[in-house]
Amino acid sequence: MKGERHFAGIGREAGVEGQNIQHFMSESPWSGEAVCRQVQDELKARPELLSGGVLLVDESADEKAGDKVAGAGKQYNGRMGKVETSQVGVLLSYVNLEVAQGFWTWLDGKLFLPQGWFKESHKGLRERLGIPKSRCFQTKVELAWELIEGVISRGLSFEMVGFDTLYGRSGWLRDKVRGAGQVYMAEVPVDTPVYLEKPLLGIPERKGKRGRKPSHIQVLSGEAVRADSLRERLTWRLIPVRTTERGELCERFAACRVWTVHEGEAVEDWLVVREESEDKYSYALCNAPADTPLEQLAWLYRRPAYDVCGSVNATSLDIIGNRI
Repeated sequence: MKGERHFAGIGREAGVEGQNIQHFMSESPWSGEAVCRQVQDELKARPELLSGGVLLVDESADEKAGDKVAGAGKQYNGRMGKVETSQVGVLLSYVNLEVAQGFWTWLDGKLFLPQGWFKESHKGLRERLGIPKSRCFQTKVELAWELIEGVISRGLSFEMVGFDTLYGRSGWLRDKVRGAGQVYMAEVPVDTPVYLEKPLLGIPERKGKRGRKPSHIQVLSGEAVRADSLRERLTWRLIPVRTTERGELCERFAACRVWTVHEGEAVEDWLVVREESEDKYSYALCNAPADTPLEQLAWLYRRPAYDVCGSVNATSLDIIGNRI
């Protein structure tokens, strides 16, 4: 594409009227799933993409005038920065900044259907819009894992899975990726509780004779601190992250080993901190090995990889909206 990736631009590039492209997308019995599989197969066939790639989970939203479009409802629209009647898709992109001029593409996506869409009152609308009867309510995090699991099962090569805060804060999702033997770099909120030493977990003894006997695993000893409270204790380094027209771009990074607790299990991760600008920092948990050098952690956390997938995701919502 030489210009923007919308229907009119695609039509100009292909020598086809934009309205014809729109009609094809909406009315023709093409398989969106087959398109995604073909894209992934083509990626697997390119030797230069066998290393250096990362998967990025993100979402994209389109404002809608009414609530009769599949998945439309009052929900947060990241483009608008507020809650508005919108259609939201959970999307999976591939980015490789190691090849010449960089490479990125959309891999797959699923339309998020708010829980209200599964009420009996929406049955007729679901049938009219062609929403499969097998669809049931899934959170955005559950949809994200379904997409990642599908790519893993098809053997696509990648170095890491990247999440922004909405998805990275989910201990369940991090556990799924870790259990699949993959590395994640998961952005988390500044107030995420972490432990500098492995906390002692167990079922506490009942205090007194009244009340139920405790049955859930809890932290018995160990003090949690906020992720941002560690910033001043860390050793910072200026690390090159990418080459630009003006030369090497360097950013400040710091990292330390921490523990988090999820579902009664203590998990050891890297807490990676990136200085975005003066007095502005971002935080991420990463399950890379304990001997991973800071340069490698900075490579994994390169924010440009997250930024370049935005233009790809803006168009992909049109596709998954028509895949229903």
